[in-house]
Amino acid sequence: MTDFAIPPDKARSPQRWWSRAAMPSRRFVARGLYAKAAFVFVPAAFLATAAFALVVWVEAEAIEQLHGKTLEQIVDIAVIDVNAHLRNGVTDAGFLADDRTLRQWLETGGVANRQRLEEQLVEFLGHKPQYNSARLLDIAGQEVLRVDVNAAGQPVALAQHLLQDKASRYYFEETIGLPDGNFYISRLDLNVERGVIEVPIRPTLRFAAPVFHPSGERRGVLVLNYNARDLLEDLRRKAIGRGGEVWLIDEAGYWLLGPDPTVEWAFMYHDRQSLSFAAAHGAAWEAMRNAKELVGAASTATGEFAFAAVDRTLAAGNPGRATRPRWYAVAFLSPERAKSNANSPLLAETVVWAGTLVLFAAASLAIGSQWQRRSVSEAKVRDLAHQLETDNMALASVNRELEAFSYSVSHDLRTPLRSIDGFSLALYEDYGDTLDPEGRRYLERIRLAAQRMGHLIDDLLGLARVTTTDIRPTPIDVTQLARTVVDAVESPHPVRWTIEPGMPAVADAGLLQILLENLLGNAVKFTAKADHAEISVGRRGRGADTVFFVADNGAGFDMEHAGRLFGAFQRLHADTYPGTGIGLATAQRIVSRHGGRIWAEASPDLGATFFFTLGKPGP
Repeated sequence: MTDFAIPPDKARSPQRWWSRAAMPSRRFVARGLYAKAAFVFVPAAFLATAAFALVVWVEAEAIEQLHGKTLEQIVDIAVIDVNAHLRNGVTDAGFLADDRTLRQWLETGGVANRQRLEEQLVEFLGHKPQYNSARLLDIAGQEVLRVDVNAAGQPVALAQHLLQDKASRYYFEETIGLPDGNFYISRLDLNVERGVIEVPIRPTLRFAAPVFHPSGERRGVLVLNYNARDLLEDLRRKAIGRGGEVWLIDEAGYWLLGPDPTVEWAFMYHDRQSLSFAAAHGAAWEAMRNAKELVGAASTATGEFAFAAVDRTLAAGNPGRATRPRWYAVAFLSPERAKSNANSPLLAETVVWAGTLVLFAAASLAIGSQWQRRSVSEAKVRDLAHQLETDNMALASVNRELEAFSYSVSHDLRTPLRSIDGFSLALYEDYGDTLDPEGRRYLERIRLAAQRMGHLIDDLLGLARVTTTDIRPTPIDVTQLARTVVDAVESPHPVRWTIEPGMPAVADAGLLQILLENLLGNAVKFTAKADHAEISVGRRGRGADTVFFVADNGAGFDMEHAGRLFGAFQRLHADTYPGTGIGLATAQRIVSRHGGRIWAEASPDLGATFFFTLGKPGP
């Protein structure tokens, strides 16, 4: 202890004594503090680094999955758009091929009938700006009547000396042999007039239908030239709006819609035929060509791809069976874009990680000091615990934001629909007096279509929730549940209800209620025209063999179409009764998740009965 005593000759200068005598003690304290701080900091830094690496890995996986979902959504929307345009074209071609004026001219001939037919085609193109031309070819391929849209945008009938021989064109050869009621959709290429590609280029799709004399004699082909530019630009615009890129590839591997105008339509030009998707992305092309399913994904050195084939057969519900080449809608994400998307959150996380290490270093020093002074230590420990809690809350907030982002991606169709509906209403209210009745009717149809699309989105989201909701089976009184649903059903007409008493079941109560709401809601809707609407809910059998049913005496349907009944968007009375075509698909999903099955028996105008069983619920 003599080292720490105050020498008598130094008593008058305590500051000088302290600076010398205390110096070894301070070095000792510093070494102990740093050792203790290192003892705390090293494992904390290791854990923070490990946690950071785990978060980076998990987020990388999440970003990769998000990329895949985004690409799939882009492809799904592209296929829906293309198929919608194709169905509209086939419908228009069928309407014109079966037109009474055309049939009358084929049967009786005459200048007056021909003039009426020309006037009708002129009026048709005037109301259908998506078409550039409407032509009638005779059985030898010679144009006998043609209406084109001129440079001013006006449909005009061509004089006889301007009509051309199209016997050698592929769309004539493919269509002339088709049976009545069948249609042909050509490949998508550039319009060629008299052997020369039109400039500026005009992407063209041809819808053709064979034309028959009322006696059944084949008389020629009707052809509609469809301007596909709007379709292609719409596909590109929707993909960009979702942060991706969409291409349309023909069956030979050439770009119809590509990353650059210089590579599009290369098959039409002799000096550019080496510029193809198949050549630029060979591995992806092979994966697409060899895929067993019509949809899929591929990851190659050139990027990430999601693809879906546009098949040859039109969706059910359209007339005839259209033949067309297989196209591929392809969503693409380049390695550079994927890396950029992944690096953006990584940079922020690196800053957080570095900040965390700094925080841990400071905390470690504090903890080391706390070992020296217990009272200060306790306060600093509380501060550190509070900081850790704040960090955990921040991480939880980030997770919630990621969930909200995923939700907004799945619901981003609502915003444009609200804009369409809102601006249509504003246009109707502010300028409705300046429009003629037909113009106002168009606006009303736009609003109704937007609102119907909103209902369709709601139903699709409901279908998705049914697919992902956890099943919680419990004993249920089906009779009481059916009565609850009946009390909530809004029926615009009187209905006589019959519900069998004492019907037990084991099922998920919420999903079973949705099932009954869809089946009973359909029954109410399709009994609207019945003289005395009757709807009954009952069962056949007991125990494990119980079959529940919902029966009505409404419109019914032809059992020939029963196979389409439970598919999404399938509607057997689309022109007579409202709806989105999702309700029975939802019902089928619910029954399937319970391990059961659902089917229907019906006759036109004699009602329908829907049967379902409830087996062991699945996951």
